[in-house]
Amino acid sequence: MHSKVEDLLKEVMRRYGVSKKDLIVIRIDEVPMRIHHLVHELGRRGLVIAEVSVIDGEVYVIALKRYSRDLGLVPEYGISDKVDRK
Repeated sequence: MHSKVEDLLKEVMRRYGVSKKDLIVIRIDEVPMRIHHLVHELGRRGLVIAEVSVIDGEVYVIALKRYSRDLGLVPEYGISDKVDRK
């Protein structure tokens, strides 16, 4: 595996506190027109995308197993009652 990909895997493992057995790496030669198909398929398999990176012209998707604990992959969204109407 490419050394830059290995470095990225180490960073993802450190950031989320997971081991290599919890990760899956998908290499894509060309960017799919509908990335949501990949997201949906990974979700069906119990995986979430942790990182997407382009290395030497190839797209690498790093997915990890879903856990019951929050890994902080999804940003916090809030709905405000205040609307700025200028």
